[in-house]
Amino acid sequence: MADARQYTHAKPETMSKVRAGQNPELQPGDLHWRECVVVLANGANPTEVERQIKEMPNYFAPYETQVRFVTQEELDRDYSSMPHDGVVIAAGETSPGNKALIEYRVRWDSNPDGTAGIMVASARAAYRLNRKRETGAFTILDIPPAYLSPRSREELLAKFM
Repeated sequence: MADARQYTHAKPETMSKVRAGQNPELQPGDLHWRECVVVLANGANPTEVERQIKEMPNYFAPYETQVRFVTQEELDRDYSSMPHDGVVIAAGETSPGNKALIEYRVRWDSNPDGTAGIMVASARAAYRLNRKRETGAFTILDIPPAYLSPRSREELLAKFM
């Protein structure tokens, strides 16, 4: 390959089922599909490139994957400013018979900028945890959301509560 872009798209039918509170048992291939837009290097075999992409373990292999070959000009023109977005949906019950749904969404014009923001927020949280002498390995679920913000607790309370 000379150049490529990869996009992950949620499956609308799966999102609809979860939003309806059905909570289906989902396998990795049920969640989303992948789109690869590829500029071939001179002499590259498109059939072999497509096979290598689709069979890549732990990334493409369990998902429906579409591979499309384009010129460098088409890639630069049509795919250089595609935004990055994502949705996490959780559905359940607050008590028997009472459905609950929470949904988080992100949309970034620049995936690198968004990723950098997450890294900076995580470093900020690690600093705040360390100041309280809390050390070790933490997942995002272990970190108080206020620790991720550049605002003080007081600013957050005044602005958002």
